[in-house]
This record gives sequence, structure tokens and C-alpha cells, in this order.
Amino acid sequence: MINKVGIIHHPTRKKALALVDAFRNVFHTESIEVSFILPLEDWQVLDLTALPKVDLLVSIGGDGTLIRVSHLLLNAMLTVPIWPIAAGEFNFMPDRIDVSKVHDAVQKLKLGSIEKWQRPVMEISTTTDEKKSLFINDVVFVKDKPLDILDISVFIEDEIVGTVKGDGIVVATSAGSTAYSLSAGGPIVDSIAPVYVVSMLNPHHITIRPIVVSMGRKTKICINGKPWHLLVDGLSDTYFDSKRCLQVTLAEGISLVYIHVDGYYSWIDNIRSKFHWGSRYVESDNS
Repeated sequence: MINKVGIIHHPTRKKALALVDAFRNVFHTESIEVSFILPLEDWQVLDLTALPKVDLLVSIGGDGTLIRVSHLLLNAMLTVPIWPIAAGEFNFMPDRIDVSKVHDAVQKLKLGSIEKWQRPVMEISTTTDEKKSLFINDVVFVKDKPLDILDISVFIEDEIVGTVKGDGIVVATSAGSTAYSLSAGGPIVDSIAPVYVVSMLNPHHITIRPIVVSMGRKTKICINGKPWHLLVDGLSDTYFDSKRCLQVTLAEGISLVYIHVDGYYSWIDNIRSKFHWGSRYVESDNS
């Protein structure tokens, strides 16, 4: 039973602001209390534990907004479900709901016509201390200077896969497989598959291909020599100037719950419509 909701939204997009107004009005009509509405501006200082407790958190924006809202929940160690609503550029993860369909979507939400997706969370940690970072999309190891080449050693379950020269490496969850990893030549992975993908960035070896790893296995990545950066979900950037080994594992006991209302989200439709899977591009000369 959903009695109280909170809304966090992209601060400037016109569609996001229009959807905020529509959801606020419909929730009021349906006797659902909107406990807070917050623009996602300086999100890193936002503390959800200081806000009223809610039964559902509505994220209105794009994929980046959803990732930030997800990290706010992780930081606060809260287990509130998130309903992502599309108002961004790519919109691969949120429900696509027009302003005119908000009432219908909220009605379906009240009736329980929804799908719950429990999304696993992964963590990356150094092998020398206890510092850990959680991620839900991807982590990127990338060189600092354009002309540098990194020596990258990859271990799975402490067995070396190999050492490769290149610009960097991406480790992406199944849901993150359609982001940076895809641009690096990685596969499109079913977003609910319990796996992650290890993809090299511009390897100096023509035989290097991405590896799909079971989420239950740990992967250790050692970067040798030149300075490099670690990017976590595109939200943090840590600089390293020496050899470091970091380990990627499943974060035990930690997960996120996303809900999708029936009729407004389809992962398969996203593959077809956003990546034009199966389409034929034919350029005609009408001159």
C-alpha cells in the first residue's frame, strides 16, 4: 500500500518539471501524500535520512538522474522502492510516461499492476585496505594522459586471465552493458542477467574481446605504471599515480528495488527502438 511518496527530479528539463506538476496533482487527487519534492542539484550533500519517510521514491529525469537517486538511497542505507520516470536524453531505464498518461500510470500503480525488479549492487575495493565503493552501472579504469599506455592485468577468482596494454578497462553490470561498455565493443546483456562484463578500452592486441563473468565471481584488476583514474558510475573520479590492484565483487546483502508500471516499460522495445536492432538503413538518392 502506497500512502506517501517523495519526488526527486532533474532541476531544469522542461519535461521533468511538467511531469512533476502532473504527478503532484494526480497523487493529490488519488489521496497519496507527496511528502517532498526536490530538484536534484547539489545531490552529494542531500541526506535522505533527514527527510520524511516515504513508501515510494519517484525519480523524474534520465538514466543519470536515476543513478544519482539510487546512490542517495545506498548512502542513506534505505530500502525504499524507486519508480523511475523518463525525462532525459537516452531514457533506457525509466518508464516512458507522457503527461497525459500520468493518471493512468498512477491508477495502475495503486492497483498493483507493476513489475518489481530487485537490482543487485556491486562493489569495488582496494586489496590493501577496507575502502569500498558501490556501483550499479559501471566502473572505468582509464589513463590520465592521452599518449600514455597502461599495463592492465586481469584476474578472475585469483587466476590470471592476462596482461594487456591499452587505454583502460570497463567493468559493467548487466544493466550498465548498454552504456560505456557497449561503446567499447561489449555485448548487450539482458538487464536482469546475474553477470557483469569486462571490456578493454582500445587494447593493443587484436584478439582481446570482452568477457562476461558470473556475478558470483570476483575479478581483480591491477594497473601498472602510468597515472590513471577510477570512475565509479560516472559520479566520482579518483586519481592514482602508482600501481594499484582493485577487486570487483557482488555487494552482499545490498540491492535496489525499481518498479515499472505495466505498459510503460519494455527492455526489448528499448533494444529495438533505441539501438534499431533489426532495422535496415537504406539511403536513397532522389536526385
